[in-house]
Amino acid sequence: MEIIDKGISVVLLAYMEEDNLKFLLPQIINNLNKIGQDFEILVIDTAEPLDHTREVCTEFNARYINQEWPGFGGAFKTGIKYANKEKFMILDSDGSHNPNNIPEINKKFDEGNYDIVIGSRYIKGGETNDKKTSVVMSKMLNLAFRICLGIKAHDISTDFRMYDTQQLKNVKLDNKNYDVLQEVLLKTK
Repeated sequence: MEIIDKGISVVLLAYMEEDNLKFLLPQIINNLNKIGQDFEILVIDTAEPLDHTREVCTEFNARYINQEWPGFGGAFKTGIKYANKEKFMILDSDGSHNPNNIPEINKKFDEGNYDIVIGSRYIKGGETNDKKTSVVMSKMLNLAFRICLGIKAHDISTDFRMYDTQQLKNVKLDNKNYDVLQEVLLKTK
């Protein structure tokens, strides 16, 4: 078992997100500073960078890492490999997750002694910019996941989550795409 430092590893998965990161990283840093815990920001970029994401990371003191395995699942696993803090938070680099929710998710994680906290789009106060048909389909899929997997969560398909890092490092994840999000819930419950 490797030694993990106290604090939060924030992992952003990026694919040509240079412009979004210029806007997003200052907001993330501001919200992490409000929490008052040590943190690191890891930006996992595609294996062959297609824009200037590396330079943006340097500007905001975020650690730039090339993705080691293919697909969303590969980027997720790369983030787990390099995370050095006790808590692992993942969010999208496209701005679809509100960085202002970071302190609330962290507070819930710390107060509830949870292994995973999911930032749901479908609870009171949650938000999404998805089209109504996408929301209905997503809610139906989430209901099916909850029933089939026996997991009590409203939004199993979102990746805006906080985990116990050591628990993630102890789990072997096999899925290469977005289904890694359900796999990690199954293997950590």
